[in-house]
Amino acid sequence: MGTGEGDFHRTRLTHSLEVGQIGRGIVWNLLARRGFGHADTLPSTELIEAICYAHDLGHPPFGHGGERALYKAMYNFGGFEGNAQTIRILSRLEKYYRGNGIAPTRRLLLGVLKYPVAFGEYPAYDLRKPPKCFYDSDLDLVE
Repeated sequence: MGTGEGDFHRTRLTHSLEVGQIGRGIVWNLLARRGFGHADTLPSTELIEAICYAHDLGHPPFGHGGERALYKAMYNFGGFEGNAQTIRILSRLEKYYRGNGIAPTRRLLLGVLKYPVAFGEYPAYDLRKPPKCFYDSDLDLVE
């Protein structure tokens, strides 16, 4: 958090709020450009904000070091990867809709899904660094 380094403290929440503002600003900027011919392909600002706010939900404490520690501990049980965990939280773990997480739209999940490769598609991987993937158990959801 950087206490003692000034009066502006960054947290995971402030990071996600900043990302949401940047995402919304990019959409607004593109829509305001003269001659931008792809306005109909842009997602709504609400969708972009939802993707931005959710993008780090599955990331563990202690940054990449925490992710590596969890990956190593969970390797024989399907591994661990922060972005894969985000998909899992949104679609299965959150209790809003039993068994369906928050019942996110396909566009939201595709926006959050950074690496469209299943864990099992990687060869035996280096235990020091998790592959960028989603969990094998979420293959049906991604397909």
